[in-house]
Amino acid sequence: MKSLSSAFNCASVQAALKAQRDSAGKQTKPCHYVNEVKLLRYALTGSASTACDFSNPPAERLQITRRVICLNRRLIKAHVPRKERKQACRDFVLKQQAKEMQQSRLNTNSDSPITKSLGTENDQ
Repeated sequence: MKSLSSAFNCASVQAALKAQRDSAGKQTKPCHYVNEVKLLRYALTGSASTACDFSNPPAERLQITRRVICLNRRLIKAHVPRKERKQACRDFVLKQQAKEMQQSRLNTNSDSPITKSLGTENDQ
């Protein structure tokens, strides 16, 4: 399996953040980079203090982790304020989780005896 590092280069997010802050005439301190990690933790788990392994997420979380990191990087480059980025990233994750749950339900329901019998009746 691909590691997250192949899809996400931490330096590119740091560079985007630094460029965005430089263009606003602000310094970028270590705490700003830490805040980005907290933002991503919040987006992925609902809590900024919950530990997340960005370098090697579980297989079922790899794609959503990649996508939310890329979304945050794009929002940084678009000069979207941190508070708005935080909510946009969390909303994105929640929507993706809802889609996954719906797909899981559809897959589970298609295997049920009731669904199979309905399919058979409709075929007649």
